[in-house]
Amino acid sequence: MRHAYEPTRGVWRGVIWVRAVFGEALVAFGANPLRSALTVLDMSAAVCTVLVVLAVLDGLDGFVAGRLSQVLSPKSFTVVRLAQVATPRQRREWWRRPRLTLDDVDSIAQGCTACAGVGALSAATTSVRRGTKLMNDVLVRGATDSIAHIGVGRAIESGRPLGRVDLVAARMVVVLGADVVDNLFPASDPLGRTVVLWGRPLRVVGTLERLGSAFGQPQDNRLLVPITTLRLLLGGHPPVVIEVEARSTEALADAEEQVRTILRRRHHLPAAAADDFDFVSPRKALMAYTNISNAVYVGGALVAGIGVTVAVIVVTNVMLMSVAQRTREIGVRRSVGARWADIVGQFVAEALLVTVSGALAGILAARMALQAAPAVLPVALSMAHAGHLVGDAASMSVHLTATHVLLGVAVGAVAGVTAGVYPACRAARLDPALALRAEG
Repeated sequence: MRHAYEPTRGVWRGVIWVRAVFGEALVAFGANPLRSALTVLDMSAAVCTVLVVLAVLDGLDGFVAGRLSQVLSPKSFTVVRLAQVATPRQRREWWRRPRLTLDDVDSIAQGCTACAGVGALSAATTSVRRGTKLMNDVLVRGATDSIAHIGVGRAIESGRPLGRVDLVAARMVVVLGADVVDNLFPASDPLGRTVVLWGRPLRVVGTLERLGSAFGQPQDNRLLVPITTLRLLLGGHPPVVIEVEARSTEALADAEEQVRTILRRRHHLPAAAADDFDFVSPRKALMAYTNISNAVYVGGALVAGIGVTVAVIVVTNVMLMSVAQRTREIGVRRSVGARWADIVGQFVAEALLVTVSGALAGILAARMALQAAPAVLPVALSMAHAGHLVGDAASMSVHLTATHVLLGVAVGAVAGVTAGVYPACRAARLDPALALRAEG
């Protein structure tokens, strides 16, 4: 007759068995301190590698996503003459294609119902002077008045943005980036003051919010002037790119299609002809980054996986050595009634004790390594002649999360079971009589 308390009694028997198995594993762990320490060290190095790689990749992923959001808007895109001009063939194609014009901008603004804003940009590089102060290699962007409301990175810090009257009258006005303000007006308000470009004085009407750097490239070494003013300063018509912002991310595809239809009609392209302009979309840049990120994650997982595999092989060999050295002990235990499960449980528990201890040590080592990274990384980047990336690296958040810690423990536990099963089964299959006759 079965009693109601039998299931509870079975649970307690299991608890007592687990306690006994791990107690024996702890005794065996302490019996060979040097071997145990070296095995724990090997496992800790593997887990530390896994966690550092994952933490760095997670931090890099968040950093890149944040930097992309500074320079790219998810609901905007750019129309250019040719997206890539690197080879002689591409340069010939660029010259063959028609210029994008301000009339194209006006037609898109009037005909695109899915577009929230349309603007144009031209660019040139020059020196900017104020009195005796000179700043070289400043990016000068000629812009339409609507460009302030398209995309990201053009918010006004003080003063006002470029207006419609500035564009129509080609006024000599300028909006300065933060680096230009720091260099030319270090201790004074630039509004209403004058700077000189190409020998012509321009009045400062506004300043742009500071963006910092993105991927080592400064984003504040720039200024905005009306695009018509830039043409007067250069004495010509620099290439124009058209920036478009859709009403929403869902309307982005419709906006691209409407812009394509308008430009093809203006350029008199037959239905079978290819576009003579290109779209540069943040969506494509984000997709490209996602593909690169996935590839890096796979590469990082392979590197970390190799380290864990080596650690498992080392632990397996150590456990096989332990079985060989304790053959007589196993024979004695089997002869006095130890079950197959008792022998297997003992050696698997020993392997788990080693690998989980190594995993905990690896978690601690990974945390210490990541805490030291902010001090070491700038020095390493400087030695690698990549000092321009120090600012970006300092802003990248790299730390262990609870998920990383749980993953480290899980890696240790899985490695322990994997490394311990074969030696444990081999020990449990030993013939008690032959094991008793073994020496050692």
